[in-house]
Amino acid sequence: MIKDLLKRVKDSRAVHNAMWLYAMQMFNSVIPLLTLPYITRVLGEAGYGLFSKVFNIVGYLQVIIEYGFGMSGARKAALTKDQGELNRLFSAFLFVRALLLILCCGAVSMIILTMKIDEMERVCFIAFMLLLIGTVLQQNWLFQGIQKMGYIAIITMVSRLISLVGIFAFVRSSNDIFLYCLLYSVTSFCGGVFGMGIALFKEKVRFTVQGIRSAWAELKDGWYVFTTSLSTKIFNAFGVTFLGLVATNAEIGVFSAIQKIPSILMLVWSPISQILYPISSQRFGASVDAGKQFVSKCRKYFLLLFSGIALIIALGAKPIIGLLYGEGYASRFFLVYPLLLWLLLGINNNFWGIQTLLASGHSKEYSKCFQISVAVMVVANIILIYLWGDFGAAIAPAISELFLSILLYFEIKKLQGS
Repeated sequence: MIKDLLKRVKDSRAVHNAMWLYAMQMFNSVIPLLTLPYITRVLGEAGYGLFSKVFNIVGYLQVIIEYGFGMSGARKAALTKDQGELNRLFSAFLFVRALLLILCCGAVSMIILTMKIDEMERVCFIAFMLLLIGTVLQQNWLFQGIQKMGYIAIITMVSRLISLVGIFAFVRSSNDIFLYCLLYSVTSFCGGVFGMGIALFKEKVRFTVQGIRSAWAELKDGWYVFTTSLSTKIFNAFGVTFLGLVATNAEIGVFSAIQKIPSILMLVWSPISQILYPISSQRFGASVDAGKQFVSKCRKYFLLLFSGIALIIALGAKPIIGLLYGEGYASRFFLVYPLLLWLLLGINNNFWGIQTLLASGHSKEYSKCFQISVAVMVVANIILIYLWGDFGAAIAPAISELFLSILLYFEIKKLQGS
C-alpha cells in the first residue's frame, strides 16, 4: 500500500507542479537577500530611491499590460483540450498585450516629455521598456493552464540568475543606475523570450490572425481579474507613488529598502497561504464548522510564528538594517515597526479574508471589504505622508490593514449570524 502511495505521489502532476512552485518561491526569496545589501550600498540612498521611484511607476504599467491574463487565461487553458482554441488564446493575448504596450509607451513618452524629471530618470524609464516587452511575451498563463509549472520555474530561475550575474559583474557605482535598471529588466525580457520559445517549439502553439471581436472578448473576460490586480498594486505601491511626489530620492530609497524586510517575509508567507487555501476550501466544503476550526488553528500557530520573527527584527532593528543596507539607512530604523505591524495584520487578514471568506464561497463580500480598504489606504497615505513624510508612508499600510481587519471581522460575524 505504501509503495503504491509513493508511486502515485511520484507520478502526480500536481505534486510535481507544487515542488516546482515552491522551489521557484524559495529562489525568489533568496535572490533579494543577495542583491539588496550590495545594491543599496553601491547606488546609495538617492540612487536606490531613484530606481524605486521609476520602478514603482513602471509596475503600474506592467499590471496594465499583463491585464490579468495570468489568471483568466490559465483557467481557459486548463478547461480546453483543443489546440485550435489554445492558438486563439495565445494569439488574442499577444495581440491585446501588444496594443496595451503601445499605449503604455505613449504614457511613458508623455511622462518623459512633460514632467519635470532629470535625465537619469528618463533613461531609467527607457531601460524599463525591456521589462514591459518581456511582460507582453511571457506565457505563464499557458504553462499554468496546461499544468507544466516546471517551465515557469526554470524560466524564472535561469532569467534571474542571468540578471544576478550581470548585476554583480557590471554595477559598480552610483553612476551605473541605468545599467542596473537594464539588468533588472533582463529577468522579465529573458523570461518572455524563453517562454515564447517553449510555447512555439515545445508546445507547438501557433499565432493566428485575430479580429477585434476576439480581442475585445478577452478584454471583457479579463476585466474583473485586471481590476483586482490593479487594486492590489495600488494597495502595495501607493505609498512609494505619493512619496515620490513630495520626498527626496534619498528618503524614498531608505523607505523602499526598509519596506523590503516585511515584503520578503510576505514572500515566505505566500506559499504557505497557497498550500492552506485548497485545504481550507475542502474543509468549508465539508462543513462550516470544520472550516472554521481548521482556519482558527492554523491562524493561531502561524501568527505566533511570524510574531516571533517580527519581534526579533524589532528588537534588533537598527543593527539589522545597518548590516543589511549600510549606516545611511540605519538612522531611519524605526520605520520598520509599523511595517512589521502591517505584515502581521496582513497575515491575519489572509486567514479572515482568503482562508475564510473566499474559501467558503463569499468572494463578493471579501472583494467589497478589500476595495474599501484600498480607498482607506490611498487617503491615509496622502494625509500621513503630507504630515510626516516617510514615517507616514510606513504607518498608512498598517492603518489600512487594521481597517480591513475590522471589516472582515464584522463580515464574518454577519455571515455566521445569518
